[in-house]
Amino acid sequence: MIEKLAKKIAGPLHGRIALELARAAAIAAFDLARVRQAKAQIIKDTPGSVEPPPTVTGSIEETRFLRLALRRKALPPRPTQGDPWSTMPCDEAERTAEAVRRALPQLARLTRYEARAVARRDRAIRAIIKLGC
Repeated sequence: MIEKLAKKIAGPLHGRIALELARAAAIAAFDLARVRQAKAQIIKDTPGSVEPPPTVTGSIEETRFLRLALRRKALPPRPTQGDPWSTMPCDEAERTAEAVRRALPQLARLTRYEARAVARRDRAIRAIIKLGC
């Protein structure tokens, strides 16, 4: 799939350098899609959504989950322990605020990965454009 996307990105340029740059852009685009998928999953799994999701027990498990999520197309099951709903406020507005507060640290980390992927993709595409001029 990466090779197909790389050929589309390279367009009429068929040189080895153009294809390498296009591959780099394609890999970054796939990384970007995986990061966005992981962010959507975190939002979906955050307490305050429709049904109670599993929770991450600590920073080591959380980091492992995020790394696996970024390497795979499908997200791994999240580690579970305890009931995240037992500490959620009863009021709907407060529950939503608490859910957002709990999801923000993970989303912030993924946003950094997302920014790096965007930068890699954009750098590769700018280099391809320079080759074509």
